[in-house]
Amino acid sequence: MAGYKEIMVPMDGSDNAMRALDKAVELAQFHGSKLVLVHVVDAQNLFSYSYAALPKASERILKAMEDRQGAEVQGNEVQGAIREVARQHGEDMLSAIEDSLPKNIDVETIYAVGSPKRYLVDLAEKRGTDLIVMGSSGLGAVMGFILGSVSSHVIAHVKCPVLVIK
Repeated sequence: MAGYKEIMVPMDGSDNAMRALDKAVELAQFHGSKLVLVHVVDAQNLFSYSYAALPKASERILKAMEDRQGAEVQGNEVQGAIREVARQHGEDMLSAIEDSLPKNIDVETIYAVGSPKRYLVDLAEKRGTDLIVMGSSGLGAVMGFILGSVSSHVIAHVKCPVLVIK
């Protein structure tokens, strides 16, 4: 079996993504591979993504209102606050995961905003990724059916092998 030089692991914080990471670590250690951990925030669903982080975004919005002595805060400022909180959350998650991995594995982290489906396919092609190891679904059955599973899209459109973990 030819070794994998680069293994991409999409990370969305789900249990399936964490199980995929475990398998990717095992493969990386066996093959001496570089791991590329990728977290993509869906720009179309930014507000639902950041629901858990809304209290932090609200703090930023209230601070902006305080600074203006109660003047209106514009919609783009609200969106900017949510985008910033989502970015910080994503980067913190990737950093914590990277810190937890064995030190003998070469790791790169990538945070992006866009369509996760398209971004992962484009990134894999651009980098010449040898293998993608990903969780089966972070959305749940109903949302996955409505929006289409990221893993299904990636499998259908990348040229490299994809290992899907449940």
